[in-house]
Amino acid sequence: MTVVEFEGDLATFLDTWDAVGLRATQSTDFTIDDVFVPARFTGPLMGGNNIPAPFYGLPYTATGASHDAVIIGCLEGALDDLAELAATKRPAFDPRVVIGEDPVFQERFAELHLRTAALNALLEQTGRVVMDRAFRGEEPTPGEWFSYTGGHQHIHHEGIRILNEVMTLSGSSGLYSSSPMQRRWRDVRCVSQHVAGNNGSLRRLGAVLSGQGDVL
Repeated sequence: MTVVEFEGDLATFLDTWDAVGLRATQSTDFTIDDVFVPARFTGPLMGGNNIPAPFYGLPYTATGASHDAVIIGCLEGALDDLAELAATKRPAFDPRVVIGEDPVFQERFAELHLRTAALNALLEQTGRVVMDRAFRGEEPTPGEWFSYTGGHQHIHHEGIRILNEVMTLSGSSGLYSSSPMQRRWRDVRCVSQHVAGNNGSLRRLGAVLSGQGDVL
């Protein structure tokens, strides 16, 4: 395995990532001048590539499951944050109880937990189908592929809705800069602005299911 190291002034990093969320990713751009890159380290954005791994034989998708993992991780973390609040936070107008004792809170909290678990199950199920195809050297059917990529789009949009509801249940507690909940909320909202969250695959899946499309 060849390890390429950039030393000195070979790489120039550009301060282009000043966003409301995902700040720790440091997704800055960089430029490299007068550096030779072997062909085996190159490949087109779409189509064939030089990486001998089954996953890279699948049709192209923008980021996909890696983004879903960010969203689901943020949701699970926010639910943990909410569980801590449920045991300690007292409503301003009824400080005799903690919010976790409220039956309405309990039911809404349970629903958010199950909706998050459903997104995780969707990602695992659709990912398993296309990877099984890849390991067999086959191409997924249009229905399988757009269920996978449409699942990315659904996870992004549903993730926003779930975290919005978590923030609502947290009251003002989630708004403080010291709260990890507001950071998770910003991260999910930020990642969902990416093309992976608006990739058109739900429409294409609907076309396949309606008998109006059958091409990847």
